[in-house]
Amino acid sequence: MVSANGDIIKTLKENGYEYTWGNVTVMLAEAFGFCWGVERAVQIAYEARKQFPDDKIWITNEIIHNPTVNKRLEDMEVQNIPIGEGKKQFEVVNKGDVVILPAFGAAVDEMLILSEKNVQIVDTTCPWVSKERQDAIYKLVEKDMDLMLVVGGWNLSNTSHLQEIAEERGIPSYWIDSEQRIGPGNRIAHKLNHGELVEKENFLPKGPLRIGVTSGASTPDKVFSLALHVK
Repeated sequence: MVSANGDIIKTLKENGYEYTWGNVTVMLAEAFGFCWGVERAVQIAYEARKQFPDDKIWITNEIIHNPTVNKRLEDMEVQNIPIGEGKKQFEVVNKGDVVILPAFGAAVDEMLILSEKNVQIVDTTCPWVSKERQDAIYKLVEKDMDLMLVVGGWNLSNTSHLQEIAEERGIPSYWIDSEQRIGPGNRIAHKLNHGELVEKENFLPKGPLRIGVTSGASTPDKVFSLALHVK
């Protein structure tokens, strides 16, 4: 997307969260990406295995968009609730199992299911994770822009909502989980809010562009930065 040397995110932050490279102006949400609330959630998840050494432990959503952390949790037999036919398979969770809620929480219907199953809840919810990022993107979408790029894990509801806010303002919005979704020929594979994965050719309009960018609370800056570089 952007032909630039060095750290794009650092350049944006040092220039009032807006910078122009050639004919492309990028506007960054003032609150984005990985935060201390998610880091805290990761540490609590590790500690949960120590506190419940013999119990089955589940996580309602990917706790962080980071393969290294997710592999360590997998090695500790802390598992994500599987998804089948577009929805979570809560039938794998049994009475007495331990269920970790990630920093951005869980949906109301999910909490009702877990309550009925009488599981042990480990709540890592951070009240600032979603609100801070949503407030920042509400501010961002007030600016004049041609499109919005949202980077973050596809199974994270908080990231989905960031995209939804832009779409409600009539701004074309693309939600990707990594830089690999942006391909040659100005092509992008992105996920719609209702879950469908679609591809679009020539997603970047010709001429001077103004692009808004943000990332979910569990998305490391490295993943975000790679998505912003031109291919």
